[in-house]
Amino acid sequence: MLTAKFRNAFTSSTTGNKRAWYKVSGSSTELEAYKAAQGSYLAFDEDGVTPLISSDCPLDEEATYKIKVYKDRYYVDFSMITIAAGAIESAERRGNARLADQIAIKQADKLMGTTITPSASNALQAAVSATAEPEPAALDEPIKPSAKK
Repeated sequence: MLTAKFRNAFTSSTTGNKRAWYKVSGSSTELEAYKAAQGSYLAFDEDGVTPLISSDCPLDEEATYKIKVYKDRYYVDFSMITIAAGAIESAERRGNARLADQIAIKQADKLMGTTITPSASNALQAAVSATAEPEPAALDEPIKPSAKK
């Protein structure tokens, strides 16, 4: 399966719309098929090796997105946005505005991904691993009740 990882955002010189470049990853067979299908539209990252795909700007810059193919046209799959919008519309239609607002908040949180930055996550992992492990109990001695205070 081909995947796309956000590289950078830019403003299209032809349309003025905000767009993004994504690095394309996958098996060598999939990458070769992608490169062949792109033809003159094929673009590479600065390394000259990693293929890129252009698409809408991501909601979550850290996420890895699936790349889908339809009639030999490759695109970054943002169907999760349509699904979230549908859930909100269902809540409006079957419930009420208050429910729809709460569903919208939950869906937006899900679309935006984690709120923990990589550096905060690394710091948290370091702090947890630095915490001293308790000394294991000696299993060869009988259990003694603790002294009452």
